[in-house]
Amino acid sequence: MLSYLLRASLGSMIFYIGYFCFFRKSTFFHWNRFYLLLGIVGSLVIPLLSFVHFPNFTNVPIVFLDEITIGTKAISDSFVASNQYLPIALKTIYTIGVFGFLLSILRQLLLVYQKIQGHTQQKEEGHTLVFLEENSPVFSFFHYLFLPKNFDFETPEKHLVLQHEQEHIRQRHSIDLLFISLTQAFFWFNPFIYLLKKALQSNHEYQADWACTQNEKIKTYTNLLLAHATPCVPYRISHAFNHSSQIKNRIMMLYQNRSHRLTTWKYLFIIPCLFLVLGIFSCAKEDTTLRQNTLTGKTSSSDNVFVTVEQMPEFIGGKTAMLRYIYTNIKYPQIARDEGIEGLVKISFVVDKSGKPTDFEIKEDIGGGCGEEALRVVKSMPDWIPGKQKGKAVNVQYNLPVQYKLE
Repeated sequence: MLSYLLRASLGSMIFYIGYFCFFRKSTFFHWNRFYLLLGIVGSLVIPLLSFVHFPNFTNVPIVFLDEITIGTKAISDSFVASNQYLPIALKTIYTIGVFGFLLSILRQLLLVYQKIQGHTQQKEEGHTLVFLEENSPVFSFFHYLFLPKNFDFETPEKHLVLQHEQEHIRQRHSIDLLFISLTQAFFWFNPFIYLLKKALQSNHEYQADWACTQNEKIKTYTNLLLAHATPCVPYRISHAFNHSSQIKNRIMMLYQNRSHRLTTWKYLFIIPCLFLVLGIFSCAKEDTTLRQNTLTGKTSSSDNVFVTVEQMPEFIGGKTAMLRYIYTNIKYPQIARDEGIEGLVKISFVVDKSGKPTDFEIKEDIGGGCGEEALRVVKSMPDWIPGKQKGKAVNVQYNLPVQYKLE
């Protein structure tokens, strides 16, 4: 889960940097919208592709347990427990954040629903007008357009405000906004999701402004924006004409020279962006596989020994219990201390169908008795809960890295 969240965050960073460098000032707003949505979807989907494993029964890497560091000082139970409690704390913080954002979205949806149900409605072609209290701000959400009941439809300026919100409805911008808001709920820790959301919202406003100025003078429309600017919006999941935080950029974009059609070639940057994200993830996966195969020196597809199964073997009591057992029983060999030997030892073993550790082998050694000491402790481990594949107990191979470090 953590790996996926980090990979997706990296993908969103790549797509946002591409937008910022190449498309931020482009007036091809429809293409910008497509790129931003593709970037969000791509950053969510592409990392999942790297989790799709295509089995290769002639070259399967061995699964490595977490590296264990052995020093000259005794390891306390609190240190061992911290290895377990830190991930739990991070997961708890993440979950609280997700639920907080989801509850905020749900609250806004309920408030909008109450506005719809509690006020007069008037169906029009393509949208539904909802008349609120006098002097209420004008905003839209899906096909609902919210207006104050004293809204003057005859005034040219008011007609432009109405046209602006109708464009949001016609372009179905609310779908984009709800989607990015839900994505933000699950990636609330990722700053690039906020930047992508802001860019998408701004692009929505540029599209609506552009539609309103086709037959109007830009100066007249600019004065209208300044006259109706307000620092707040009714709901973050809605589009409001008069949100002051976007007024400056909207006015600048109105006076921006229209991008030449020949510059549409820049949108081909989408292709290398996709390949870059795919390449980073696939190369990382390939590097891990090569590293594991090099360290193990052999495949593990023979003798019905698995490397990954549906239910992996588990040390009784979990990871914390295993760490405590190893730290309690392993010693730093005196010869290694005297000779200043440090480094990494790797022990290979198989948890068989009955849960008994077997087939022990020192894969890498640094001398000084370090390999033999790690092997002794691993051999003395009690039985594990066996791994299962399709409901049946199977043999599963592991590598255990043990780092010896003098302090």
